[in-house]
Amino acid sequence: MPADLLAEYLAVFSEPGAMRAALNWYRVRPQFVFGEAFVGEVVQPVLFVTGSQDLPFLVRPEIRALHPSFATGSFKVVDVDAGHWLMQEETEQVVAAVMTHLVAQANSFAAINDAAE
Repeated sequence: MPADLLAEYLAVFSEPGAMRAALNWYRVRPQFVFGEAFVGEVVQPVLFVTGSQDLPFLVRPEIRALHPSFATGSFKVVDVDAGHWLMQEETEQVVAAVMTHLVAQANSFAAINDAAE
């Protein structure tokens, strides 16, 4: 990570309560990862962009196999050769994946509207 970006993260996480807030996200995560909590089905198309070098518990095949079970619509995975900080490490790949997904969904929506007319 570039030194200026690291300095920015350190400044943000030095604020009172910032580190607790960030860690609370990970504290509840195992409930969702291991199926102890179910928040409902995701009906819209899902794009899951992940770093192939991310935290081991997030890239394990048995955990990743659970992800599509929450989606009733389309589910696409894009693996980026990066760690946990995808946007900082591989910005162009992440933006390209998201834009491709959004354009495909817009085209799909337009086609459905055209067929209905």
